[in-house]
Amino acid sequence: MEVPVYLITGFLDSGKSTFIRHSLEDERFTEKEKTLLILCEEGEVEFDDALLQKSHTTVVRVEEQEEFNTGFLKKCQKQYKPDRVMIEYNGMWSIGWLRELSLPRGWLLYQIMTTVDAGTFGPYLANMRQLMLEKFSATEMVMVNRCGDGFDPEPCVRAIQTVNPRAEIVLIRLDGSVIPVERKLPFDLSADVVEIRDEDFGVWYIDALNDPRKYDGKTVKIKGMVYRDKKFPAGSFVPGRYAMVCCANDMTFIGFLCRTGDDPAFQIDDWIEVVAKVRCEEWEGYQGEGPVLYPVSVKAAQKPEDEVVNLT
Repeated sequence: MEVPVYLITGFLDSGKSTFIRHSLEDERFTEKEKTLLILCEEGEVEFDDALLQKSHTTVVRVEEQEEFNTGFLKKCQKQYKPDRVMIEYNGMWSIGWLRELSLPRGWLLYQIMTTVDAGTFGPYLANMRQLMLEKFSATEMVMVNRCGDGFDPEPCVRAIQTVNPRAEIVLIRLDGSVIPVERKLPFDLSADVVEIRDEDFGVWYIDALNDPRKYDGKTVKIKGMVYRDKKFPAGSFVPGRYAMVCCANDMTFIGFLCRTGDDPAFQIDDWIEVVAKVRCEEWEGYQGEGPVLYPVSVKAAQKPEDEVVNLT
């Protein structure tokens, strides 16, 4: 029998315990299943005995990361025989620690959810960027709690979509209502030729990666550096940029496949300006559908003043 494991992560006081409590209170989530709730840090929200009894939930606490190991989890399985497991994970622990553990037989890491406090998002991203982005990269859902009137969601949404464009993002106001996630694009998608400025390359890349069908049939104008790989189809290359995701030591090359039909005349690392028709197509490099560029014109270009794109 499979035992689904729900991992809820996020920094202290970001809303993890509140989310778990609401889940246990929800009759659609809780019927007669036995739930094992593993708490890896002490939150401000308490789980009262009446709720735990009604939801058939047993609480186990872990204080030190070293205690959270394969032996501990197997002991929990043997002692409690849960139908499902919820883990309130310590926000200062790397998710990689959990991924390296051998879960008990039947346990399946079913979903990872991350909670964020809107008020502390900026300072945490500035001071604990790598730990925060690691959470975003692994999660299926990010819940941004306590969004006040002055909260600008754009940096938060951009940071999440940079490392995980497929993550569901839920912005929650102070009164509990949900803010629709909208992104204002700095270029005109209705133009005959959508011109992507140097400073907007990262925004365009993330938006097109997240919603490639939006660009199907559009003509775009971009500037990028030529990159080739033996795995690319014949007569293809990628005009792109180096991007900084976490820090200067964490660089990756971003861009989309460009099919010319013959061998491009430009060399690797040459800067070019490309006007291309975009088609949404499947390619193994995308692991599904993505934007493929079919050039209308390609010419040499001067490299931009700032060659590196900062995605966050």
